[in-house]
Amino acid sequence: MKQNGQLKSFRDLKVWQKSVDLAVTVYSVTDRYPKSELYGITSQMRRAAVSISSNIAEGFKRSHQKEKLQFYNVAYASTAELESHVEVSLKLHFPSEDDYQKLIDSVVEIEKMLDGLIKSQSRSTKSYIPYPILFLLFLYSTFYILNPSPVSAAVFSIELSRNSVAPGNELIAELRIDTEGESLNAFEGKLLFPADLLEVKAVRDSGSIATIWLDKPAQIFTDSISFSGITPGGFVGERGRLFEVIFRAKAEGSGLFTIKDARAFRNDGNATLAKSVSTVVPHVTVSGKALPSAIPEMSDVAPPEPFVLTLSKNQDAFEGKRMLIFATQDKQSGIAYYEVCEGLFVSCQREESPYVLKRQSADAFIKVKAYDEFDNVRVAKLSTARSIFRYSLYGILGIIVLAGLLYILVRFARKHFR
Repeated sequence: MKQNGQLKSFRDLKVWQKSVDLAVTVYSVTDRYPKSELYGITSQMRRAAVSISSNIAEGFKRSHQKEKLQFYNVAYASTAELESHVEVSLKLHFPSEDDYQKLIDSVVEIEKMLDGLIKSQSRSTKSYIPYPILFLLFLYSTFYILNPSPVSAAVFSIELSRNSVAPGNELIAELRIDTEGESLNAFEGKLLFPADLLEVKAVRDSGSIATIWLDKPAQIFTDSISFSGITPGGFVGERGRLFEVIFRAKAEGSGLFTIKDARAFRNDGNATLAKSVSTVVPHVTVSGKALPSAIPEMSDVAPPEPFVLTLSKNQDAFEGKRMLIFATQDKQSGIAYYEVCEGLFVSCQREESPYVLKRQSADAFIKVKAYDEFDNVRVAKLSTARSIFRYSLYGILGIIVLAGLLYILVRFARKHFR
């Protein structure tokens, strides 16, 4: 609701409203995609679509302009990702021409709106820079030009738990990145390993600097693991952890790990490619007698990230019924499933987003539980005006009934126990 011309909620943002409608449309369109793509392009499109509205909402709630820009930029990146997925799905002949046009028109419109929102926030941030700071920046820039330093470069590296391993034993390869003093917020590439010597037993992204995965690291091909992730707010450091792979040595020999198509992007709001991205790759030898070894046990005691529930209604999806949209991330073991509860004293059921409300009147309190792989839980709640009125009415009626019963008991006691 707007008060005195000012936005009081992210729900007042036209771009948020449009992005929620887009998410609903994406779910509706991809529901007709081949079932074999449920965990492929269908999942990626849905995740990207929900990420747009979620990051706009979280950015709006942030108090500092810099934080707002970080989340708006993530929303912008998710929009670009979705646009790419839409084009790929068209090449695969998944959507109809009408569905494709509907999606691409909406995506382009939201991209333009987000671009304007980001630019307006950037101007607001710049307006508060004092002139003395600008003067100091000018002096620093002049010094930098007269005394140029080497161009910084992101360096991907693979750290092995050991370079020599016996057949049957395990080996851990950890992918890290050195930003060399530059703030980076997106990373992608493909980890190649000697498949004739090693086989993958597990891939873990717990503790990763990437909190949003566009392409979560997993073994899709027999000799490689692709990845693409985002770090909202950016990361600066020498040994940023992306993920680790646990291998089992299966045959003797020697080989190299390599990183193909490695790219990193600057945290500048424009997805600028970092210059001179390089890689450091190790050599591994499999030989000798097998020794007992085990995969380190993974532990996770942290719940998933906080998230918001959004009610939506779209005439083009689910017969125009009210639906609930939700999504969150887990930095360690990942999201296992969600449970939805409609009402105070009802059992929760496993559901996915978007969830079509059973009570289309939306007059019940709604609760969603997000569980990670270690059963840690994060709860989000939503109260509508109708649900508050309904339960308030129940409370008043309950008080009246109790007061009536008490009155009857008092009258009965006075009559029979004098």
